[in-house]
Amino acid sequence: MSIYAIVSSNSSLQYFPQNKAYHFKCHLNTPLNLEGIWKVALLEASVSTSKSLRTRKSICVYSNICGESIVNGDREPILRKLLANSLSNWDVIFETGHYMPVKTNNITDIDIYITTEEGLLASFLDQTSSFTLHFKAYPFV
Repeated sequence: MSIYAIVSSNSSLQYFPQNKAYHFKCHLNTPLNLEGIWKVALLEASVSTSKSLRTRKSICVYSNICGESIVNGDREPILRKLLANSLSNWDVIFETGHYMPVKTNNITDIDIYITTEEGLLASFLDQTSSFTLHFKAYPFV
């Protein structure tokens, strides 16, 4: 069994008016109640800025729903690292998902935040960010 979730930085402003393109929460009107072991992968990302950022080669996407990995020596809930495909654009569709364990079986809100390579919030992002997440029951069949 699998579930796709498309989340964007402007989709839940009535619940979270402080949402920004680089840090936002998305409220699920129908919570995900996942029984058993589940994993999640970031399959698509659309992240851009109106500013020219010649030095930004990559950004990292984190979420409260996934298990932790080691990032620069620290345990962090990273979904995926995105490499720039133009001067200020991180639009990508992944051929293969990198699945991370889902750390809670009841999901009402999905919190996403984006950082620079240095671990700072990517506050230079000023356009809507959106992501497609794929939840998959484990073991995969």
